[in-house]
Amino acid sequence: MSAESCLVAKLGHYTDLGNADRLLLQDFEKEELTFKKRDLVRREGEPTRSLFVVKRGWFFGHSMLPSGKRQVHRVFLPGDFIGTHEIVCAEATYDISAASDGVLCPFDKSGLKVVFTRSPRLTALLYSIEALDQVTQDDRLRAVSRMDAAGRLAHFFLQMFSRLRISGEQVGRSIRLEMSQELIGDTLGLTGIHVNRTLKQLSDEGLIELSAGVLTLTDEAGLKALCDFDDMHYRIDTSWFPDT
Repeated sequence: MSAESCLVAKLGHYTDLGNADRLLLQDFEKEELTFKKRDLVRREGEPTRSLFVVKRGWFFGHSMLPSGKRQVHRVFLPGDFIGTHEIVCAEATYDISAASDGVLCPFDKSGLKVVFTRSPRLTALLYSIEALDQVTQDDRLRAVSRMDAAGRLAHFFLQMFSRLRISGEQVGRSIRLEMSQELIGDTLGLTGIHVNRTLKQLSDEGLIELSAGVLTLTDEAGLKALCDFDDMHYRIDTSWFPDT
């Protein structure tokens, strides 16, 4: 497997991956599908026979509310699996679309059986990653339900940076923000106009800079203080993992 694999970089951040584990992961990235920004990857209600690894680009899971508004459930970044949280469902629970140009690696979900039978340690890691995603989803829900717009945006930006930093992406203080203001609003329960106004507020306060689609955290400590951010992605407890 290429050393450039975001999947290996992400999983290898948490624990050492032996050659056998790397070979198992290689099967998840054998095929590639290319998508353009705004392409639909799959629809709600379709059979969930395939899962995906995000190789490049940003993707998002979304559905339409009875009011006609769009709700974004999850944002998927390089190195993420798409669909593992739905593996118990016979049908997809929401749509998946491309937030930017990108590449997905599809694989049959039965391929996970090989990992589960051959590598208890890798199985524990995949289970932990999915559990971590649920914990951070709960944390985002707390931000959306209890914080003002500035706190929600600060929390969202910090979480995106944290996730990208462990996936092998060359992330310092700046990233290309691959989401429109409308899409960010649908993720955080805000209107696009409110997002625009809040971005200007954060910029005026010297916390961020946003220019030509590039987001820079000019005062990361200030952003963390604004939303009481806890970086849950940097480290997980692996003390209970099997030895092999």
